Amino acid sequence: MSVYELRPGNWVPFHFHHGAEELMVVLRGRPTLRTGEGERQLSEGEAVHFAPGPVGVHGVSNDTDEPVRFLMASTLPSPEVAEYPDLKQITAQAQTGSQTGERLWLIHDVEPTD
Repeated sequence: MSVYELRPGNWVPFHFHHGAEELMVVLRGRPTLRTGEGERQLSEGEAVHFAPGPVGVHGVSNDTDEPVRFLMASTLPSPEVAEYPDLKQITAQAQTGSQTGERLWLIHDVEPTD
C-alpha cells in the first residue's frame, strides 16, 4: 500500500495493469476519477477497485483547490506490464533485487496500427 497526495492541478495518467489489481481509498479531498465509463468526482472514504486488464483502466486528477490524498493498495506482481492509452506507451517493471524497491522499469512508445 502507498499513500499519494495530489496538489491542485496534478494527475495520475490514464492506465491499466495486465497483472495487478488495485484498490483506491480516498482519504482526503474530492479527486476526479476517469475510467472507461467516463469521469466522476469521488468522496472522502470512497473505495474503488480496478481489475487487471483494459476493464480496469483508470486515471485520477485533482481538479479542486485543495490537496487530495488517497491510499492505493496493489497486488504488485513481478514482472508487470502497464499500458497508458493516452500517452501511447507501455511500461514493463520487474523486481531486480532482494531489497524492496529495487525495480527495473522499461518504457516503450507504441505506434497505433491500422
